[in-house]
Amino acid sequence: MQKQLGTLGVVALLAMSAFILWGNPGVYRNGKINGPKPEPSGAAERLVTYRNEQFGFSFGYPERYALEEKGNIGDGHRARYAFVITGKDAVVPQNGAARDGRASPTDGREGPTAITLDVFQNLEGQKPLAWVKGTSYSNWKLGDDRYIVTAVAGREAIEYRTTGLYEAMNYVFADGDAIYMLSVTWLTPQDDIIDAFARVKGSFEFGK
Repeated sequence: MQKQLGTLGVVALLAMSAFILWGNPGVYRNGKINGPKPEPSGAAERLVTYRNEQFGFSFGYPERYALEEKGNIGDGHRARYAFVITGKDAVVPQNGAARDGRASPTDGREGPTAITLDVFQNLEGQKPLAWVKGTSYSNWKLGDDRYIVTAVAGREAIEYRTTGLYEAMNYVFADGDAIYMLSVTWLTPQDDIIDAFARVKGSFEFGK
């Protein structure tokens, strides 16, 4: 009788262990959480699609953000087209007021954190890494000389971090006769704009 009770106890203990390890969605298994992963901030928010017919690219950005086309801001010798995405309540540098008219929470800074896309005329047909290291527009000298070779929209891209007024992450890639520099600036690693940037970069594509 005692042997049977002991056997039942072992079975019950094994069953409880199996539930804890395999059935509990909050317990790690093989280095991963068993159960659905928490979505990043704003992941369910609808994306606004922007398409540029001139260069043949498109991307999406969260609807709580606003996009501004700056047009050609080049120096007359080389075209440069700029696009800026900021939160709808972000600080407008000219008057220090937020887009909705409220007082600026970061009054005194040069401008709001932003997602930026710059499209440079690539007259010499430079590769992304050569462009990054060879032009001041890349802000390469504000970094630590480290980079990663990755991809954006199926194109080889150079990823590197820089530090200035804000922290920034930059991705430089080429398509046709243009160099693209896609960047994001932030104050803290918890800033919502980092998640927004991930959605912009992840939805960026050519030819559609």
